[in-house]
Amino acid sequence: MNLSYYKESGEFIFRAATIEDTDGIVELFERNFKKPMGLTESKNHFRWEYLNNPVNRLYILLAISREGQFAAQYVLLPKYLRIGDRNVVCTLSQDTVTDEKFRGKGLFTSLAEELYREVQRDGVLFTYGFPNKNSAYGFFNKLKWREIKPLNIMVKPVYIKGYDYSHLPYIGNKSVMRFLFKSVLLLHNSTFDKSIDRDTSVEEIKDFSPVFDEIWERFNYKSLITVIRDNRYIKWRFFDKPENNYRTFIFYRSKNPAGYLITSVIKKFGIDNLFVVDFIANDSSILKSMIFRIDEIARESHTPIISVMLPSVYRRYFYLSGYVKLLERLFPQDLHFGVRIHNEFENSSSVYDIDNWYLTWSDIDVV
Repeated sequence: MNLSYYKESGEFIFRAATIEDTDGIVELFERNFKKPMGLTESKNHFRWEYLNNPVNRLYILLAISREGQFAAQYVLLPKYLRIGDRNVVCTLSQDTVTDEKFRGKGLFTSLAEELYREVQRDGVLFTYGFPNKNSAYGFFNKLKWREIKPLNIMVKPVYIKGYDYSHLPYIGNKSVMRFLFKSVLLLHNSTFDKSIDRDTSVEEIKDFSPVFDEIWERFNYKSLITVIRDNRYIKWRFFDKPENNYRTFIFYRSKNPAGYLITSVIKKFGIDNLFVVDFIANDSSILKSMIFRIDEIARESHTPIISVMLPSVYRRYFYLSGYVKLLERLFPQDLHFGVRIHNEFENSSSVYDIDNWYLTWSDIDVV
């Protein structure tokens, strides 16, 4: 479903995007961000993300110069979220850009406010997102977003025999990761309960398997604000993505699906990091088994750092297994989290508490 929006004002035409705008949108993004929209297939990436997503609504407003040049775009990706006992549509703000030659004309704010009015009429409850350092001021000071802190990001150093740790990154004048290796490995070796329930098992899958509905139905934390992680979403988000470099593991209890884990190796600070992209564990034994498997994956892939964004309810388990919370100034990139409500709902203020969210790295489009 496409928006129906058109307005002419001054030197620009403002209108809703359609499938025919794919080339122009991709070119605008790549011209200004100096990187491809997709790792290998930019136009296919755009079609996957915005034209084939499970909600099937295209929420993109464009500013086009009178000469026909794409000057700016504001983009919202619709998602099905679970809030309490309700399934609702919310939007993720991402891929917003103003062309360098048209900056300073208020296009970012104008497009955003117009699109917010459109999605409000469509019944969207709120927009959320992860602004970077370049756009954070605009979101929190001009668009009336409210910042939510702190994000739960934890890291764990992994000892790999023969690895050259002299390349670990420096921040300021000291090696943060060397400090973590000295302190966290000692903590892990001394405190973590290493017993595993023998009734659990795990298998890696290469192709999509329709087990995620069953895992989602048994999910213990549906009271949290979370993307609905059912078959439809998992297939689209991970298996249909053109640049699929994920590894997916299904965890079983007594041969019944009880959790899943999705990982990816991504280079940050010049070294490979194992990102725990997404996971659900439907009981503590499954979670413990999952944490052990993450360590094994890191060693198998020769990655000395594990990074996980996780909901507060899981933080204790990761802490006891050797993970430490990463301070904001040490994030792999400047990262903020915020929300703007469009339609008030029962207990709307709950969105402003990070402990009410189920967030993983998969909720950010760059991982």
